[in-house]
Amino acid sequence: MFLAKPLRENDLQNADEPARHPIHLALEFQGMLKSGMVNNRSELAKRYGLSRARVTQLLNLLELAPEIQEHLFALKDKKSVRAFSERRLRGLVQLRTHSAQVQAFHALTEPR
Repeated sequence: MFLAKPLRENDLQNADEPARHPIHLALEFQGMLKSGMVNNRSELAKRYGLSRARVTQLLNLLELAPEIQEHLFALKDKKSVRAFSERRLRGLVQLRTHSAQVQAFHALTEPR
């Protein structure tokens, strides 16, 4: 868990730790909100040194289709984590249906 405030947003994981996709942090944020550990996204942002918009962007990852979330949770190496960055996935979150998200996700995973 990330209960301590990270030094910088890009430093959310130690070089010695296994790679973790930002969806792990989003799940932690959701748990903190549900448990009442923090009252709102603004408190999360302040605790982690992020903007409220960034907290929202991370939490939006939890709106992705379950199939996509499972893929992201399973990523273990830093190259794969970077390949499916939160920024790259933002457009998928905006799609109305999970089936559209999955279709677009598969297009991202196909070799060019």
